[in-house]
Amino acid sequence: MAATLTNGATHVNGNSKELEVLVVGMGFGGIYLLQNLRKLGYNVKAVEAGGGLGGIWWWNSYPGARVDTSLPFYELSDEALWKDWTWSERFPAQAELQEYFQHVDKVYNLSKDVQFNTTVTSAKFNQETNKWYVSTDKGETITCRYLILATGFAAKEHIPNIQGIETFKGPAFHTAKTPKGKDAIEFQEKSIAVIKTGASRVQVIQELSLIADHLTVFQRTPNLALPMRQRKLDKEDKSGEQRREKREYKYLLELRKRTVARWDYSYNPKKAMERDKVRQRITKTELCDDLCPDVAPVGSPFRTKRPSLEQIFYEVVQQPNVELVNLKKKPILEITPTGILVADDAGGKTREIPLDIIILATRFDASGSLTKIDIHGTRTQLGLATAGFPNLLFLYGPQSPGAFAIGPAAAEIQGDWIINCLEDLKRAGHTRIEALARAEEKWARLVNEQMDMTLISKSSSWYVGANIPGKVREATNYIGGLPSYTKAIYECTDNGYEGFVLT
Repeated sequence: MAATLTNGATHVNGNSKELEVLVVGMGFGGIYLLQNLRKLGYNVKAVEAGGGLGGIWWWNSYPGARVDTSLPFYELSDEALWKDWTWSERFPAQAELQEYFQHVDKVYNLSKDVQFNTTVTSAKFNQETNKWYVSTDKGETITCRYLILATGFAAKEHIPNIQGIETFKGPAFHTAKTPKGKDAIEFQEKSIAVIKTGASRVQVIQELSLIADHLTVFQRTPNLALPMRQRKLDKEDKSGEQRREKREYKYLLELRKRTVARWDYSYNPKKAMERDKVRQRITKTELCDDLCPDVAPVGSPFRTKRPSLEQIFYEVVQQPNVELVNLKKKPILEITPTGILVADDAGGKTREIPLDIIILATRFDASGSLTKIDIHGTRTQLGLATAGFPNLLFLYGPQSPGAFAIGPAAAEIQGDWIINCLEDLKRAGHTRIEALARAEEKWARLVNEQMDMTLISKSSSWYVGANIPGKVREATNYIGGLPSYTKAIYECTDNGYEGFVLT
């Protein structure tokens, strides 16, 4: 999305809209911004690529999909939303999260101001009018003073370059794009492959191992998962348990913004003994090193990659209908029309694994939700803006707390700053804000220095962009915690929006 000069908008088929603010994306961040900007009287609308509210939770419909943050921390803090809402599990599944977002829509009446099933394809900034001209795949142009991207940090899936993948005759898809609705796939009694590791992979395996005829798990690096400790709740709350817990909601939902660990506690430096506990659950000794090695794999010191939370993962992966293929020993040679061809041993033999379905539980580009809309560069000012793109702000993006924060809490902190910024601009009679390159360099240096003090900087994690071939290796997220991040962004405000130019 190059910030190039244009003398006006191109109105395809005469379709155009003029707004003060356009919000792109309707996950927690977009919801928070749209609702609160409307309350302040802004002429604001939103566009969303999905068919409903929820952002990643509209798209994430793969088998077993659920959030790995416990209640009550994974919801917005507005009492109007939680006072009459109850949950059925401590870690809600995707279907229940969708019900929650429908509840949010009912309370806030957001859909009337959202254009769903709409993708932003490009945007150009007019230096004379200080406005953005945003094009969508619907052939329309939306003109706005401020363009706010609430597209998240994991909205761009990465598809590995595996020879022959286009020849496979069955369904082959990334977990983030699992067919849903009328296109939903039947997994019962099928031969299924799950490629690579990650949180989605653990959840998929737990679910599909129970119904698939045969499940083949292709793994390069062990996923050192931690116990989820899931617990069922009474959705009708007949016992009054959730009602009583809500007495503490205001305190707890505020506390998540004030602790480095983002929940109702801070980090405990005591050494964990997860490995020994996991090994006690592995009865097939030949799988011990593949599932829970004595020594952390190269590039994967423990907890330098995001730990998945599991319920029965280590049990189901040992079932007779599940095969674990170590890709370091038996790499994929190619995908054939009927399966996957692997190197079977060091002697040069090969073996084709017959398959009905291939699921890619592969990577996300941690800043790709922005580059997906043709924005280039990895430098930001406070994880909120980038030089050369006036009047464009974003949240939950690169160099923000992102992956090291709970989504709703980060959305509210960054959302409040953006809203306060727009109000300050209006009061001062300004129509333009732009980040300075020297401020970006300072922020990038801080973000990388903090990451370099941890083992994460030595890992092959997406936390440092190492999961995407050819990507610059650097900190993709701010690791200093929400309290210090909040302090930093409001020090910027108190110092007259230091690091920005306002005109």
